[in-house]
Amino acid sequence: MLKRVVLAMACMVSASSVFAEEFPSKPIRLIVPSAPGSAFDNLARVLEPELSKAFNQSVVVHNLAGASNMTGTREVVRAAADGHTVGMVSSTHAINPYLHEQMPYDAVKDFTPITNLVITPLIVTVPANSPYQTLADLVADAKVNPDKINYGSAGVGNSLHLATVLLENAASIKLTHAPYKGGNLIVNDLIAGHLQMATLAIPSVLQQIKAGNLRALATTTAKRSDALPDVPSIGESYQGYDYSTWLALVGPKGMNDKVRDKWHKAIADAMAKSEVQEKLAALGLVIETSTPAELQARIKKDLEENQKLFKQINATH
Repeated sequence: MLKRVVLAMACMVSASSVFAEEFPSKPIRLIVPSAPGSAFDNLARVLEPELSKAFNQSVVVHNLAGASNMTGTREVVRAAADGHTVGMVSSTHAINPYLHEQMPYDAVKDFTPITNLVITPLIVTVPANSPYQTLADLVADAKVNPDKINYGSAGVGNSLHLATVLLENAASIKLTHAPYKGGNLIVNDLIAGHLQMATLAIPSVLQQIKAGNLRALATTTAKRSDALPDVPSIGESYQGYDYSTWLALVGPKGMNDKVRDKWHKAIADAMAKSEVQEKLAALGLVIETSTPAELQARIKKDLEENQKLFKQINATH
């Protein structure tokens, strides 16, 4: 019996070593759990040629949208842990367990964290003809007229909704939530004046702000965004407020450490290139890589904080 256990353990170690030595030995799949043109996809397209050169293998971006990103992420869970299939996850990864009663995977246990990739600051925006010139104007009106100000988000419990709930908490105000089915509809209604405000991802509204169709009141990060350096951050008015969405890279659980480290190095090298930095900055994406342990800690922390927020908005399943 003991011999069989020792033999089994030796085989596991041997298989793990083979995975590390053979990677990469064939084309690589980078699963993007959203449609082409999304922040996920834009980031993947920038990284794709850099990773292909680093691994000397073709890296194929595979878009698998649906079910709040879970369709693509489930494909990562099902893949072999040899490094040839990895996937991107976002802040939604730590929100889905509170939106869906039946999860096809565990957000922590079923993955090998590799690195955070970027963060996306959000921005509080109002129509160009809004009477609110500053965040202080909006807050002052909301204090006098609770529930008067309508804001849109891409559905109950999404990042845009949660960021605004945190603003309500920080400023001690009450706003009225108008959930939508898509971000483009929010932008259109905001420009038309059907909404008084919305907290949106900077890449989705940057051009509208620069064109003068929307007014930016504040970014949701502690510090100002390089994309809009003249726009104050919420953290300047409310100490401790700091919210941004993130995109990260994960593999299936059980990925060999050496394979994971090869991925980590390839990403770090790509992000260090000035041309990559320029392309991502133009997309409104802020590079923020991490160690695998830091990414794991971020996911766990977000899960804990989101659980509290979902109880507040009464949206737990």
